[in-house]
Amino acid sequence: MKIVTTIMLSLISVLVYAQKDEVLTLTLTKENVVASAIDGHWKPKSEESKFTLEFTNDVGVLKIISKKYYKDFTSYQIYHAGYMKINEKGKITTHPYIVTNINGNPHLVFFRERDGNPIGDAESFILFIARTKDGDRLFTGGDFNNESFVEYERMEVK
Repeated sequence: MKIVTTIMLSLISVLVYAQKDEVLTLTLTKENVVASAIDGHWKPKSEESKFTLEFTNDVGVLKIISKKYYKDFTSYQIYHAGYMKINEKGKITTHPYIVTNINGNPHLVFFRERDGNPIGDAESFILFIARTKDGDRLFTGGDFNNESFVEYERMEVK
């Protein structure tokens, strides 16, 4: 009976461990300029870019993306998470995102639908935020540091 009890307890502990959800964690720091200033509405400074961006903070995104991407991001520090809305000529799409760094550069990784999975595809771009006397500026680039940047300015929302 002792052996059966030991085996049953062992199996229960294995099952409990197997059901444990692994969730990515957030590294909070006020010193990360992008993470502390990205939330809000942004419009392109130039007419060449035809879409606006809106970022909102929501740490619940970490639980959503952990289901598929936990192993991919465990070695990265995540400084911010939430939803990014892209408004391109009235067509609005919303994407979960995280802010991390790759090779020392601030990087935003966002997730979009693919094959019916709302987080089926990950895309990314380098970004910077500059605070000036005339207001905040957001600069977004490409995946790598050899691509040009688009400048955005913070929009006042009424």
